[in-house]
Amino acid sequence: MSKFPVLTPLSADYYPDIYRLLEANDLPNEDIDEIEITFWGVLLEERVVAVIGLQIYGDAGLLRSLAVDANHRNQSWAEDLIKELLKHCQILHLETIYLLTTTAKKYFQRKGFMEISREHVPGEIKKSTEFTELCPQDATAMYMPLVG
Repeated sequence: MSKFPVLTPLSADYYPDIYRLLEANDLPNEDIDEIEITFWGVLLEERVVAVIGLQIYGDAGLLRSLAVDANHRNQSWAEDLIKELLKHCQILHLETIYLLTTTAKKYFQRKGFMEISREHVPGEIKKSTEFTELCPQDATAMYMPLVG
């Protein structure tokens, strides 16, 4: 059992930890075991203390639920997870990544994301459960181009 944090892809075995962490951060978690989301996390003593997810829609990605346990913040894990997710997006040759946020607009702007009106989000992503059911209509839509 490692006492040092490990950044790693997360299997379905970790869904109870992911669910708990998302719930503690008031983030959508209802559909994580129903749709295809790739999760990465930071494990500390085999417990998920930070997580990020990605859904793929054609040549675009939807960032799902960046969360860090309240007792483990300010250790750059969120930034490490974003870098890992973006690296994976490049491997998959995704062109753009989108997200919705109600509380972290300024944080994501500092990471290079830009605000976009919901009308300009690609149709497949607009039809996702995240956009249609889980996030409120006043959530800020953001994107980051990954090519060019």
